[in-house]
Amino acid sequence: MHELLPETVMSKPWIAPALRSAVRAGVELGERLLLGPLGVVFAADVSAPRYPYVRESVVVRNWARLEEMPKPHQGPRRSSVAYIGAISPLRGSTVTLDALRILWGRGLKVGVDCIGPGAVADLEALRDAGRESGFDVRVPGAVGANEVLSLIKDCVAGLSVLMPTGNYNDTIPTKVCEYMALELPIIVSDFPILRNLIASAQCWTTVDPRSP
Repeated sequence: MHELLPETVMSKPWIAPALRSAVRAGVELGERLLLGPLGVVFAADVSAPRYPYVRESVVVRNWARLEEMPKPHQGPRRSSVAYIGAISPLRGSTVTLDALRILWGRGLKVGVDCIGPGAVADLEALRDAGRESGFDVRVPGAVGANEVLSLIKDCVAGLSVLMPTGNYNDTIPTKVCEYMALELPIIVSDFPILRNLIASAQCWTTVDPRSP
C-alpha cells in the first residue's frame, strides 16, 4: 500500500467537496472488508497503525537504494532547483512558479527542472513561464526512472513542496530520499515527519507550502 487512500479522497478535485466525507467513509468500509483477511505490504511506517484489522502486514519503505543511484555530482552546479514526481498544484507546481517569479523579479537567475507526468495545463504553465522569463525552465514530462536522477544531479537543490492536505502531512516522499542520496540540499514543506527525518542532515530548509 503506497498511500492512505481515504486521506487522498479528501483532496481529489474531481470529487465534489460536499460528497468527499461520504466517499471517504465508503472507501474506509471497502478497505476494511477487502484488506482484513489479506496480507498487506505497507510502503511507510505511518500506514500500518491505521489498519489494526489487517491480520498480517510488513513495512517495506519506498526509499532510494543507494546501490542503484548515480554518483553525486562533483564540480560546479547549474543554478537550477529540481523537482521529480507528478506535477500538480497540490504537489507544489503553482507555489514553486510563484516563488521563482519573485526571485526572477529580484534579478536572481534561478532555473527549475520539473520532471514527471502532469496535466497538460500544469506542464504548459511552467513552460510558458520559462519562455516569458528567458530563464532555464526544463519540463520534459515523464522520464524513465533510470534517467531522471542523472538529469537533476547537477542542480543546486531538490524541492518537495507538497500542500498540507490528504496524506501528504504524514508521508516521507521518495524524492526526498533520492535528493539526499544525490547530496542535494533539500527544500521541503514544514511537516513534522520531514523535520524529524532530516533534522540531523544540516542540508535542508523548511517552508510554508502555501506561501511563495
